[in-house]
Amino acid sequence: MLCDKHHRLVDKIAASDYPAHRLSSMRTAFCNTATRLLNGLSYEPVPAISISWSVQRNVISPPSPLQINQSMAKLNWRMDSTLLSPCGDNDGILKSLSPDQLYLLWPKLIENAAEKILSSLGRNQYRAALFAFGLMPQLIALGAKIGNKQEIIPMLRYRDGNQWTWPADTPNGKAYEIIGLENLDKNEGEIILTLSFTQRPHVFEDVANEKQIKKIDVKAHEMGNGALGHPEDGITFMADMQGLLHELKNSHGVKIIHLLPCASNAVCVFFGKAFDIHHPELIIYDFSNETMEPVLRIVNKNGLCQIESAYTN
Repeated sequence: MLCDKHHRLVDKIAASDYPAHRLSSMRTAFCNTATRLLNGLSYEPVPAISISWSVQRNVISPPSPLQINQSMAKLNWRMDSTLLSPCGDNDGILKSLSPDQLYLLWPKLIENAAEKILSSLGRNQYRAALFAFGLMPQLIALGAKIGNKQEIIPMLRYRDGNQWTWPADTPNGKAYEIIGLENLDKNEGEIILTLSFTQRPHVFEDVANEKQIKKIDVKAHEMGNGALGHPEDGITFMADMQGLLHELKNSHGVKIIHLLPCASNAVCVFFGKAFDIHHPELIIYDFSNETMEPVLRIVNKNGLCQIESAYTN
């Protein structure tokens, strides 16, 4: 079925540009789109939550309803009601603070954000899609504070499309490898753990050489913002990181992990969610000029996950 305008275009004005196979392909694509939209009505309604912290004083816009539902559809979810922004807009206040002030303030901001996220879901809601953006240490710490007892799944801010979306329609399987476990002894004490997903900076080696401690690498097979291209890949990654952190403490006596991340927003939150009360302390580093410096610490105190500042300058 065509409107009069396109009927004339296809049959008279530009008939040679619309052979039968092209019209058939267009119809198939339209039918598939209509089917996906109709199927979407049967998806489970799940809350969508937005947390956006500025990066280098730049703030990204929140996801559009289309981006939200396209992202959530990969889990057969759809947005319930409207996008929740429990932390409001505090970027004006944050931009007025110096870096030294911010590093001291971040632990409290992160803990408040996690509390507001959990409280906004209510007692009977165990699922949510989290559209979180900010610096890598902030996102890892936020994931740790949210925890893994509820099914709060981070969504990907995909750089290639400059929007919130997952590039893969189906899970790709394990798209990374863990390198260096065979080099660990039983009583290591402290190690370096790198997350190389968007790229592998040379500064990782510089920090390891400076500290003179052993290093474990979690490295994507193909570097890029979409290295984990589907939310189920992220869930698998989180489970693998839980197992890794458990093995590092129980089998190798690791008490402190110096974490050097270079990964997407989703990978960072998934890794943070892998942290549990029986895991080693995490000291999270961020890029600073030509090196990396510790900025946040995740510790277990009295059976609770706590965020502390590790900034020393």
